[in-house]
Amino acid sequence: MLNHLPVADSHVHAFYPKDDMYRVFDEMVSFGVKEAALLAYTYEETGIDNNVICLHYKENYKKMQLWMFGGLYYDKDILIPLKEQAELLLEMGADGIKFLEMKPTFNLHVGKTLDDPVYDEMFDMLEKRSVPMTCHVADPAVFWHRELMAPHAVALGWCYEDDRYMSHQEYLDAVLRRLDKNPNLKWIFAHFGYFTEQLDACWKIIETYPNVMFDTTPGWEIYLDFAKDIPGWKEFFEKNSRRILYGTDTSNAWSNEYVRNLNKSGTLLLSAPHDSFPIPHFPEHNMCGLQLSEEAQKRILHDNFHSYMGSPKKVNIPLLKEHAAFLRSIAVKNQDAAVIAAIDSALNDL
Repeated sequence: MLNHLPVADSHVHAFYPKDDMYRVFDEMVSFGVKEAALLAYTYEETGIDNNVICLHYKENYKKMQLWMFGGLYYDKDILIPLKEQAELLLEMGADGIKFLEMKPTFNLHVGKTLDDPVYDEMFDMLEKRSVPMTCHVADPAVFWHRELMAPHAVALGWCYEDDRYMSHQEYLDAVLRRLDKNPNLKWIFAHFGYFTEQLDACWKIIETYPNVMFDTTPGWEIYLDFAKDIPGWKEFFEKNSRRILYGTDTSNAWSNEYVRNLNKSGTLLLSAPHDSFPIPHFPEHNMCGLQLSEEAQKRILHDNFHSYMGSPKKVNIPLLKEHAAFLRSIAVKNQDAAVIAAIDSALNDL
C-alpha cells in the first residue's frame, strides 16, 4: 500500500473494456483505496450503457467495495419520466445519482438547468429518501477566458466565451436555486463545485445547506485556487473536515502512472507542507499542500465516505438484466455496435 491512511474514492468513472478497467481498479487498490463510488456517464458522447456497466463492476469486482451512482437518460429513445428513472436506478442497485447536467456542453444538450420545475418531483423524492447525489457544476472559471485555458481544454471544446453558454456564476446560481427548493438534499459538489475562486461562497454553502458536501476531485485549476490562500483554505478544510470527500476522477482513460499521480495529488493536497511543488498529475503547474491534521485527513480520505454513503445496496440482478435488454434493443435499432458489445459482455457476467 502506497498511502499510510486508508482511502475511499468518491469520484471514479468506469468504462469498458473490462480488462482495462480491472487494471485501473487494481492500481487503485495498490495505492490504498479500499472503497470507491462509480459515477455513471449516460450522455450522448458515451452511449447509454454506462449504468449497466457500472452496476456490473459493482457486482463483480471484489478487491475493493464499490458503490454506484446512476445517471439519467436524455436519449430520444428513452422516454421514462425523470422521477421514474431515478427510482429505477435505485431499485436496480444504484446507491445515488450522478448529475452532469450543469456542465456547460452537456447542458446545451439537456436544455434545462437543474432548478427547472421539470425536476421538482424527482428532487422531492430524492430529498425525502436522503439519496446521496454528486453534481458537476459549471467548469473552472478560467474556461470562460480562452487565454487562461490549457490548450487541451480548448481542444476538447470547453471554452465557453460564446453566447450559447451562461456565465460561470449563472450555472452556480442555478444549482443553488435547486438547493433553495430542496435544502436538505444530500448533495456532493464535484470538484468543489468550481466555487474555489469564492471561499466566502463555500462557507455560506456549508452554513446554509446541512447535507451538502464538497469533493476534492481535480480539475487541477482548483488546486491553483487553494494555493492562492493557504491560511483561508486550511481553516476551511480543518473546520469543515466532516463535510469534504476525497475524489480523483480516475477512469480507464488513464495509464497506471497517471492514476498513481492523481492519488498523489489528492493526498499531497491534504498532507504536504505549504511549499510550492509541481502537481503530480499536471506538472506544468504548481500546487501547495494544506498540511492538515491527521484527524482531518482521515475523515476526508475515508471516514466521511462511509458516514455519508451508508452501506452499498445489493444489485438487483433480474431487474438489471431486464433494463440491459431494453437498452440493447435501442442500440440494435440504432446500429450501435459498441453499446451492444458492452451490454452483451456485462450480461455474460451476471
